[in-house]
Amino acid sequence: PAAITDYRLLIEGVEEEQRTSGVWFTTGAGSTGAIRAAGGIVQPLGARTIQYLVREPYTPRAEGVRLLRGRVEGPIEIRSRSFDAALFIDGHRLQRRVGFGDTVRFSLNDRPLRLYRF
Repeated sequence: PAAITDYRLLIEGVEEEQRTSGVWFTTGAGSTGAIRAAGGIVQPLGARTIQYLVREPYTPRAEGVRLLRGRVEGPIEIRSRSFDAALFIDGHRLQRRVGFGDTVRFSLNDRPLRLYRF
């Protein structure tokens, strides 16, 4: 939304409450798109990691945001503390509403994604 999004992020046993304009998540296949334009890195197509990048963190008392960006094998959980949030999948066309207290979990699948180039 065009407002601060409030959530708790859990990555590799570290949990942090954040207020930001959102978080990008991607695998290697999606790392050449929006996350790259936002400052992320291009990963190999076969990378077995999830890349995350926090967008515009809000820190009123100058406390640092530890979980700002990185690559992990997963899983990653994000628990909404906003009443009207959304999950956008591969752009703006596919979206799911996320309510207060809802948890979204990102993990890698054992089956590889098959890509065809023309």
